[in-house]
Amino acid sequence: MQDISPSTIPGQSESSNGIEWFRDVVTVKGLPSGTYTVVPTVTVDGTGSWDFAGFTQTVGLGIAEWAGDGTTILDQIFPDATQNSYSANFTLNPITFQAGVPFNFMLGFGEAARIYNTSVFGPGENSLVNANFLNTMAVTGLDFLDSNGAPVTGFTVDSALGGVYSANGVTPTPEPSSVLLAMTALILLAPGIWRRRRLLQRS
Repeated sequence: MQDISPSTIPGQSESSNGIEWFRDVVTVKGLPSGTYTVVPTVTVDGTGSWDFAGFTQTVGLGIAEWAGDGTTILDQIFPDATQNSYSANFTLNPITFQAGVPFNFMLGFGEAARIYNTSVFGPGENSLVNANFLNTMAVTGLDFLDSNGAPVTGFTVDSALGGVYSANGVTPTPEPSSVLLAMTALILLAPGIWRRRRLLQRS
């Protein structure tokens, strides 16, 4: 993001955002009937750069997780990724499912390059900020647990997209859709990620 006219920032900041999401429909087979949970771990890697000052959230991220119904938000986190090189793991909330019953496995990811208004934050406004995180979030762990929170084994996972689900995460297929989240929906997470920061923005 480059600001060619800093005096035109309308509020606290302006930002350029990228949003993406991944959705699969999975069925866990081979377990006794009942209620279980799966706890995903995701890994995010990326880079950021700016030309003057690294204010908080100059480079920002957003991670969202949906419940098995595909509509209810289970988890939203907003890491500050204002680092030249960033790498972190995040353990998300448990997703509840029934053995043998298909459910949605759905995650979202967003990034923002943000430039702040110097009249609000003082001198040192950047004129150029780069955030490079798209296609860098991967599912790197999946813990399958019973209703008491104990690990379960001896099951198989059917994936509508053909991915391979295991304790080591999800191995993508050669299909265009994969756990390396494909750029698909530029507005899906924007309200939750950036309005939460209560910062005015201009894409």
